[in-house]
Amino acid sequence: MGDGDDQDKEEFRENLTDVKLKEKIKRQERILEYLASKLPDKGKKIRDRLQQLEEGKKRRTFTRQKMYHLLDSLLMNVRNSRNLQAHIRLVRFQENWDCFLALCGNL
Repeated sequence: MGDGDDQDKEEFRENLTDVKLKEKIKRQERILEYLASKLPDKGKKIRDRLQQLEEGKKRRTFTRQKMYHLLDSLLMNVRNSRNLQAHIRLVRFQENWDCFLALCGNL
């Protein structure tokens, strides 16, 4: 398998919704449970793929938590500001943030 194939697979995993990613992880776990002993590599490829999927899931969670923390800090700073421009930016940001949260809810 070439580097391009690995990159394509990584992009595919990153584009999966959270629900689809969880389904894919569960499917790989079932395959591993029932078929690993019958496979020539004893399930090594499946375990490797499962590990990659789990790492992708952890990375998503960490990235979102980090983003929420940073954005919450930004909102607190702007709310505490008496600058009118800052408040205007806050309103625009909150509108975009609401859209972002709605999108994350659908992932």
